[in-house]
Amino acid sequence: MSIKNIYLPKIKSAFLQAVDAGKPENIFSERIKNYLPLSKEIKVLAVGKAASSMVEQIIKLNIANTGMLVTNSENYRKIKGFECFSTGHPLPDKKGLNASTKVELFLDNLDESHHLLILLSGGGSSLLPAPAHGISLKEKIYINERLLESGVDIKQVNAVRRLFSRLKGGRLLKRAFPAKVSQLIFSDVMDNSLETIASGIAAPDPYDLNDVKKILERTNLLKEPFILNYIKKIEKNSNLLPLKKNNKVFKNVKNYILANNKTCLDKAIKIMKEELTFKKPIGIKLAGEASSMGIRLAKWLINKVNEKPFFTALGGETTVTL
Repeated sequence: MSIKNIYLPKIKSAFLQAVDAGKPENIFSERIKNYLPLSKEIKVLAVGKAASSMVEQIIKLNIANTGMLVTNSENYRKIKGFECFSTGHPLPDKKGLNASTKVELFLDNLDESHHLLILLSGGGSSLLPAPAHGISLKEKIYINERLLESGVDIKQVNAVRRLFSRLKGGRLLKRAFPAKVSQLIFSDVMDNSLETIASGIAAPDPYDLNDVKKILERTNLLKEPFILNYIKKIEKNSNLLPLKKNNKVFKNVKNYILANNKTCLDKAIKIMKEELTFKKPIGIKLAGEASSMGIRLAKWLINKVNEKPFFTALGGETTVTL
């Protein structure tokens, strides 16, 4: 039997157990209650591909039984007590626009007697589109398409998304003010940067306008008349910019990363170490252009072809230029 056939069942098992390690049912526990006040009414907003599963765990823990939920069609299911929306991913759609409007109305009804619990997971950027005033949904979809085709990394994609949104870049948090907020987060980005997860609906924006203009220029979006017109409008009115870290609303939020790429990666490594030696590709991060990353990894592996059997495992996100 070849080495490949010997280890294939173990590899499959390690992968599946790694995925399970990052599921809400294996992450949520009674400790979640320590992140929430006892004296406030808990209002829940769940956004992302894991939103349904996260809400189900909150209900099991008797933390809350009502709220709003926005997820993609593959993970959508009706949950009693929750207003549930299935919206577009990876590109925004009209259903997402409708959900965003409903979320805004939900936030507008919050006051100091409430505590907003945000359950956040990957995919939130496109699932909850709220184009900035003066930007149409069609134009927002066009921006997203161009960004996803351009090969720029997710941080740059979300820097642009924040600029053209009513909710991203801390604006959702501003809308919830004065209610205090806790974010329970399943991170889908490698460095867990809060401004990148769902484009930072309750996080400050670290990019200035000139940074974003350079990204727009690099992706040929700055040539578009509707984008140029909106940029001019922002330059005349800085209140249209995403919120920065000195804004008072950020004193009202606490963030908790419950699971991330490392959660799953560590589980896979632990399982595979039962039979093989682990070797980490030094100096190689799973990021950047996919074709270039494939070549780098192949070269690294070819150089070790005569060594004793070992395994490697990486987690990350590459980009593809179309």
